[in-house]
Parts: sequence; structure tokens; C-alpha cells
Amino acid sequence: MSGPMQARFDMLRQGMVDAVNAQATPPATRPGQSQAGTEDDPDSLALVIDGVGMLLTYRSEVSDSCAFVFTEFGSIAPEAELAALRRLLEINFLMYRGGAPAFTRDPDSGHILLLCEVPLEVATPDTVLAYLRQLAGHARQWRQGHYLDPHASPGTGVLPSLA
Repeated sequence: MSGPMQARFDMLRQGMVDAVNAQATPPATRPGQSQAGTEDDPDSLALVIDGVGMLLTYRSEVSDSCAFVFTEFGSIAPEAELAALRRLLEINFLMYRGGAPAFTRDPDSGHILLLCEVPLEVATPDTVLAYLRQLAGHARQWRQGHYLDPHASPGTGVLPSLA
């Protein structure tokens, strides 16, 4: 079923492809490789922004008004796993509100993902690309030390929101 928000997402997706010069259908064999919609998932755009794998997708059955961004933050060293996962749970708690970004762990790869909503009413290729670059910066920062610096104080301002 195709509605006005599906059409908005399709235009956003195409604008993103144009903005990052992504190919229309390169194969993705590992997380973080670029892929723009496939026969299996035509409502997605997988790309790498500043070295960070991301997936922009639309699922009307979840939300008709938002697209979703999955940002791959990466793996956790075994010796830091407990502390890093605790820190991510604390950040989830501090950021909690309707539509807020949330950290999760991919059960297949074990990698940390950040899930974010992108309101289609305000999304443009330029604003979404800027947002993805901010998210990529956070992923690169997280990879440096898993937000475990005792002097850092992540809270509601840690991660940007497009809304």
C-alpha cells in the first residue's frame, strides 16, 4: 500500500542516493557496506557516512510518519562489555522520551546499534545527511572508549534529534 508518506520516503531516499552518489543497487555482504534498496527490501538505503555503516528505512506498519535510521556503533571489547552496556542503558534512560534515539545490540553480530526516528514531514536529503554525519561522529567517539570516560556526562544532549 503506497500513501503520501511512502512517496515522501521514496523522494527522500532518492535524494539521499543523489546526495552521497550512492549506487542504486550494490550488493551488501557485510554490515556497513553501501546498499540502496534491493528486491528483498526496496524501502531501505544502506550507506557508509564518514566510515560508519547506516541504514535508512521506512516501515509503514511501525510508523507511517517516520523513517528509521540504524547506525552501527560497532563491537565492544570483551573486557569492557559489562561497563559499556551499563553505560548505554544509562544513556537510554537519560534520553527517554517518545521518539528518542535508543541503543540496542544486534543479536546476530553483537554490534551496538543506535536506532533513531526521522520525521518525514521535516526531512530533506540535506537535513538527513547532516543528521547522519552527526550520528557518525557519535559512533566514532563511542568507538574510542564506549562513553566510559568518568568525566563525560552524557545525557539528553549526547545525541542529536532531527525533530
